[in-house]
Order: sequence, then C-alpha cells, then structure tokens
Amino acid sequence: MLTGRRRAPWTAVPPSALVLTGIFSVQFGAGIAAKLFTQIAPAAVTGLRLWTSAAVMAVVGARPRRNALTGLARRRAWRDAAVVTAFGLTLAVMNFWIYQSFARIPLGIAVTVEFLGPLGLAVASSRRLLDVLWVALAGAGVALLARGGVPAGTGRGTVILGFAFALLAAVSWIGYILLSRPPASASPARPGSPSPCSSPRS
Repeated sequence: MLTGRRRAPWTAVPPSALVLTGIFSVQFGAGIAAKLFTQIAPAAVTGLRLWTSAAVMAVVGARPRRNALTGLARRRAWRDAAVVTAFGLTLAVMNFWIYQSFARIPLGIAVTVEFLGPLGLAVASSRRLLDVLWVALAGAGVALLARGGVPAGTGRGTVILGFAFALLAAVSWIGYILLSRPPASASPARPGSPSPCSSPRS
C-alpha cells in the first residue's frame, strides 16, 4: 500500500535542467513574438502568448489547480486569492509592456533595460558587499549584450517609447518578485516561488 503522496514526474528533473529549459522557453518565445509584430499588433501577441500559456497550464496543472481553488474556498482565504489575482495581472501587464518595447527597439536592448528591475531590487535588498559585486558583474554583462545599438533610421520618439515601455516592464518585474514572497506569518519555503531574478514571462 502506498503511504506517500505521488510525486509529479518533473520533480525528478535536476534544477539546473529546469532553469535552462525556462531560459530557452522565455527567449525562444520572445524571439518568435518579435517576428510577429509585422503581422500582429503587440497587444494581440501578448494575448496570444498568455492565453496559450494559460491553456497549457490548465491541462498540465488541472488537479493541483482544482485542489488549490477548493482549499482557498474552504479556508475563505480571500487575501491569498487577491494576491494570486494580482500575480496574474502583474504577469499580463509585464508581458504587454515588454512586447510594446520589442516592437520599437531591438530585443536585446529591451531585455537589458527590463533586467534593471530585478537587478535594482537585488542591490536594494542586499546585506553583503559581495552580493553587490556579483550584481555589478551581472549588470556589466547585460550592458555588453546591449552594445548592438538601435538601428539607423529609428525615430527618436520611437526609441524613447521603447525604453519607457522596457522600464515599465522592469517595474512590473519588481512587483512580480515582491508578490511572490511569502508573508512573514507563512512558511519561508513556498514551493514554486521565483528567485529574485527569475523571469515572470510566460
């Protein structure tokens, strides 16, 4: 007789493999999205990606989702439900801003500016000088990736808007990270909580 809860098959996958898969998925999806902007408006691409992700998660996580919703209703945990709703809205808004940026400036530059969000949060919440050093090195790395510059002929207003949208995406990323943190009264280990620099893009 089985006594333990049945584990999901992906729990046997090494964390490093999951991280690399996530990185590939995010950047591959962003690359495809950038190619679609000549045919579909950025807002429509945002909706397409979010709805596709929602459909996949609805199939893959059907049982856990049902158990979570039942638990929320049983415990009348409306505050937790509000946090989950805000989490989803933050994800949608962040995707909308970054895709608006992709439509105006090169993808590499937009992602670099967006990364300033979690990077700045990491510096602000750091307690050790060594942490600041690592963050500075990471910042230098993403700055080098953005050296390609903006293509000639791109209007100044378009470039400014592209940077503004990328900065809004960075702020949304900070909100995503802060919402993912468990409250002080909760257990410090929340399964599935993203790390300070994990990407919220679906």
